[in-house]
Amino acid sequence: MKVMIVPPKEIPLPLGDKYGGIERIAEDLYNHLRALGVPSVLFDWGRGGDPNAKPTLTRSAQFELSSGEFRIIDLSHMKDAAPFADSGHYLAYSFATDRISFKRDAMATHAVKKWFMRVVPSDVVPWATSPLDYVSSLPVIYPGIANTYGPARSSEGYALFLGRIAPYKGVHIAIDAAAEAGLRLVIAGHTGAFADGAYVDRIRRYASNKGMRFVGAVSAREKADLLAHACCLIAPSDWSALPGSPPESFGIVVVEALLSGVPAVVPAHSGMAEIVGDSGAGIVVDDPGGIDDRARVRVYAAALRGLMSERPDPRKCIARGLYFTVGRFWDDIRGVTGW
Repeated sequence: MKVMIVPPKEIPLPLGDKYGGIERIAEDLYNHLRALGVPSVLFDWGRGGDPNAKPTLTRSAQFELSSGEFRIIDLSHMKDAAPFADSGHYLAYSFATDRISFKRDAMATHAVKKWFMRVVPSDVVPWATSPLDYVSSLPVIYPGIANTYGPARSSEGYALFLGRIAPYKGVHIAIDAAAEAGLRLVIAGHTGAFADGAYVDRIRRYASNKGMRFVGAVSAREKADLLAHACCLIAPSDWSALPGSPPESFGIVVVEALLSGVPAVVPAHSGMAEIVGDSGAGIVVDDPGGIDDRARVRVYAAALRGLMSERPDPRKCIARGLYFTVGRFWDDIRGVTGW
């Protein structure tokens, strides 16, 4: 068996220290398969190894996809490999913002699946008996990442926000909630492409005024070091401000925190809630969402205070995080596909 992994085309791989969400999952899966001795390739979108080349579906790339030589795992946003791949050798893996229009999709989380049950797009496969029957029949496979994290060495008493610096990630909510809970907050995350420049500037000033530490973009090593000394992660994402958007589908940073032995505070209306679950590895907040920032701050501040008064056992966090690693991801893919 040979496997081809089709990552999103927007960010070239390998990532190195660059930002990557689904790209990270694709690269970790590729490396895992190679370590297992499974012949695997990463589809490079016709770049020929040049990260600055414009991504394109060349004729040779189309032929490669349609050759039947590979089992194809399509992680691209718009499932660009689908028109060329044999359906018996093709798995379209869908995340929150991906269209749901192929016969064999695996949704990332139940939260996203429920969202699709409410707003099924018009391009749902024509062979489904009905859109809702199709969506309800989809298996749920949680993605996994490589475990490169060690247990926290010593907590310095700060809460950590780690993620893209954008309004729908709720960085301003994290700042106010930490201040109300009497905690220091360290803010680190992506400030380049896909971030919101005006919001980044606003958060940098606001964090300084509140006595919080704004770090900005960090390398993989710096991220691991921040996690190793944090007392908790706070992730108050609210995608309701994005028109037509589903809830946040997964949350790699939550898995990274748990693997570091660090508990997480996450909203119930997201896939992150399914990562924490009832494992005792954090608190799932009934976030009211929307424009009432004060109400949101109050519930997150209460969760932070609760976490500080009764801190979860780091071993519980690590045990939960280990479920969301790449080995289990591959095992689940094989279980669904029969590969």
